[in-house]
Amino acid sequence: MLGASASFESSGRAQDLLPSGVSRETGDAVAPSRTSTTAGAIDRELADEARPESGVGSLISPEESSPLPPPSAQEIEAASEFEASLELREAELRRYEAGATGFVSDLQDQIRVQYEAQKDSLALQFDRAIEKLEEEERSRRLEAIERFEAFIRKYPDDPRYTPDAMFRLAELYFERSSDEFLQASRRYEDELLAYEQGRRPTEPIPPEPNYEQTIALHQRLLSQFPSYRLADAARYLLGYSYSEQGQPDEALVAYLALTEAHPTSSFSPRSGRESARSTSTETTSRRSRTRSTPTPA
Repeated sequence: MLGASASFESSGRAQDLLPSGVSRETGDAVAPSRTSTTAGAIDRELADEARPESGVGSLISPEESSPLPPPSAQEIEAASEFEASLELREAELRRYEAGATGFVSDLQDQIRVQYEAQKDSLALQFDRAIEKLEEEERSRRLEAIERFEAFIRKYPDDPRYTPDAMFRLAELYFERSSDEFLQASRRYEDELLAYEQGRRPTEPIPPEPNYEQTIALHQRLLSQFPSYRLADAARYLLGYSYSEQGQPDEALVAYLALTEAHPTSSFSPRSGRESARSTSTETTSRRSRTRSTPTPA
């Protein structure tokens, strides 16, 4: 009895001495059993090791790696106020930009208006000055015409002075006729504009130049003093007056008479062609002499 009891105790102590993981009945190795507490701890350790931002050796603490809490009502209200303030500032900026653009545009318009006003003022001043000079010129021309006419009436046949007086008087007649035609053309433009705008019932008649006094005096000069030293110029001005008056056939007759009576005159077309031909020949000859001249060594 004592032996069996001793044997049982010794057998129990022997089993207690078996290493962990060995079966007491068979002595074979068995898988260690896990309690729920131990399994939960192991799972948490494995999960922490699987996350790179946590675990042993990580630089980020678990508190920092945890998700942020949702914003509070005060934070949401503050963000909404900030967005509203930002939109208000953006609207003010747009209004400022629009105002600056409008200011620049208004300034440019004012500068343009002032420039146009100053330009118109200067143009008006120049026009008045020109009109004043033109009036003075007309007055002096009329005075000169009256004096030359009086001289020719007093000395109609003087071979020395009368031809020059006639020639100068014919030029004054031409200048007066040109000025009268210019004034008539300006009036015609104003009347035509009034007609186009409905302020005039009838269409105006365009003016025509009239150089009859110039033509008649040149003809008298050439007939009375055919050997006059400026007869070629008188014939040229006679043809020019016909041309300006719209009489090309009469102008051609005058130019042909100039060519026949004064073939070497500078007013003659033939003289001009011969002069140009002579100049071209002289230039060609000079170039030939230049090419044939040996170059000094």
